[in-house]
Amino acid sequence: MQGLSLMTTFGYCIKHDAVSVDTCGLQDECIIFELKIIFVNDQITNLRKYCDSLTEYSRRKTRVVNIGDVPMGGDNPIRIQSMTTIDTMDTKGSVEQTIRMIKAGCEYVRITAPSIKEAQNLQEIKNELRRQGYKTPLIADIHFTPNAAELAESGQLC
Repeated sequence: MQGLSLMTTFGYCIKHDAVSVDTCGLQDECIIFELKIIFVNDQITNLRKYCDSLTEYSRRKTRVVNIGDVPMGGDNPIRIQSMTTIDTMDTKGSVEQTIRMIKAGCEYVRITAPSIKEAQNLQEIKNELRRQGYKTPLIADIHFTPNAAELAESGQLC
């Protein structure tokens, strides 16, 4: 390797979900994943086009988008979201899982709607959540089903 180079090491405790042993504090029990990377000057130049700093966190300024009553982007905090894993046609199970996710801190909940019948059932899930007092925005997660996407987008659902 010629020219300027930079070596950086990333340490991450898989067991305790901590960035390194120093921040985890449980060195004897840690499972550390460590990665050493060496960048040569042309790679450093290319990386700087992607990010402001190779060693410091910075957040790109974005537009604010309102999803329900919870804005995302701009100076708002990074939002927590997740997706249900239960069959969308199981209304009761979907509602129960969504409530557990909300109680765990989700600010948005994605629910899959692979076909029109699941997209239609999103309204039942939403109605039951609202009836129980939950206002967390629901996001229809639709894959390659234009008619289901049109139904969700029409404003009739989530």
